[in-house]
Amino acid sequence: MKNNGQKLIYEVDPLNRLVITEPFAPDSPLYKKVVLDGNFTLDKGNSLIYHLTSRLGRPKETPLHKIKFTGKWSLTPEHNLKLSLFESRTQKLGNSLILTGNILTASTSELVFSYTTRHKDGRATTKLLKLKGAWQADQNNRLKFLAQKYRRRPDELLFRGGWEIGKNYEIIYCYRTIYQKRGVKLKRYLTLNGVWEITGKNRLRFLIEKSANSCLDFRVMLETPSIFAKKGEIRYRIGIRLSKQRELVRKIVFFGKWKLSRKLALDFEIEYKDGVKHSSRFIFDYCLDSKDKIKLALKTKQGEGTGLEITFTRRFFKDAEGFMKFRRSIHQKALEGGIRLSF
Repeated sequence: MKNNGQKLIYEVDPLNRLVITEPFAPDSPLYKKVVLDGNFTLDKGNSLIYHLTSRLGRPKETPLHKIKFTGKWSLTPEHNLKLSLFESRTQKLGNSLILTGNILTASTSELVFSYTTRHKDGRATTKLLKLKGAWQADQNNRLKFLAQKYRRRPDELLFRGGWEIGKNYEIIYCYRTIYQKRGVKLKRYLTLNGVWEITGKNRLRFLIEKSANSCLDFRVMLETPSIFAKKGEIRYRIGIRLSKQRELVRKIVFFGKWKLSRKLALDFEIEYKDGVKHSSRFIFDYCLDSKDKIKLALKTKQGEGTGLEITFTRRFFKDAEGFMKFRRSIHQKALEGGIRLSF
């Protein structure tokens, strides 16, 4: 399609077809709209491409062509995909393409979006767009997906709603979308599977399974600074700020088992889905020792304070000898300068 050097106006109609608005003639103030049959795809750099399935009145032997768009990805408040176009020879700055559909799944490095196109011959086709990138959390503890771009900063797709913790400690994001034909609101869920780690005082990290790039760092509030090893429970509270006026508060309760390593480190082991186990490892800074209990102040492997103090009583160990052996090890480490010891 020739545009004689003039910029075209692009949009996507409610049936997810590309619509081009172009001048009737060079320098003409009058415009016409052309609806193009086709499908959207993504290339390796997350650029949007529209593959035409009609020849726009050209002979049958004319090969079908495609249109590539450059722009910035985002999510609309309705959780549809939006591409805000950059200025170029054929694109107009401020022009945007919005694809209506559903977010299907979220994996370690992908966000999968499903959309359905209704073609001129009445056929309906459903396609998937797989954005490549990584997951993070913003300063307000909201979820965001960073869509990778070639030689550019990644585009940020912000999930403006709240999220919850599932029974297997997965992150569950819930949102509502409108069913096109009937105008009915449907509730949809997006799940991130992974494991949790305590990374500092009032800080938690969620590591998405099998991912080297996706980790979500959250600011939290510790509810149980003093814990008993026998109970095996750590409680946090997290605020998800949706706006200046609105904040959701969620409680995260980790149930696990405390294990002592041979090097006098402490592991808090949590069991996740399908029996998968993952541990947060701690070292300790000082010890308050009495006849029947030992209290330790926990630090991360990197030596940063966590705000946690854990108490070991005789009942945590199988017998009195186990308790005494642990106490002797603590005292030996204190003599070596590994910890500060108080009585």
